[in-house]
Amino acid sequence: MNTRLNHIQNWPELMEKANWAISALAEQSGVSVRTLERYILWKFGKCPRSCMAEQRQRKALQLLHNGASIKQAASSLAYQYPRDFSRRFPHLKSKAVQTVERSMEKEMLSQNASSYSSTDGSRSFNIQS
Repeated sequence: MNTRLNHIQNWPELMEKANWAISALAEQSGVSVRTLERYILWKFGKCPRSCMAEQRQRKALQLLHNGASIKQAASSLAYQYPRDFSRRFPHLKSKAVQTVERSMEKEMLSQNASSYSSTDGSRSFNIQS
């Protein structure tokens, strides 16, 4: 396969830099679109569109997990409208919400554990509102 492309190690970063467009990625890599399509199929075993969508989804999960809103994630991933992002990855929102809920549960449990005190055998809780 193309030796120029064999030296590239940072595919996810290049895909993001190319705004998830195969033509921009090909231009960055210095090859034709068709050469890049063949190479990605050979290297990753997926068509370029699927490969980029997978990388984009990983980045979206990372952004949402780190507290970005849907609007912020959509903008960062080069979607013109947040609704397009939501339609493309409908399951990401629920995954992000589940992650946030788990984080909040852990935080609440640790707060309750630190608020719990035992004096003379009785239990008392410090309830904060």
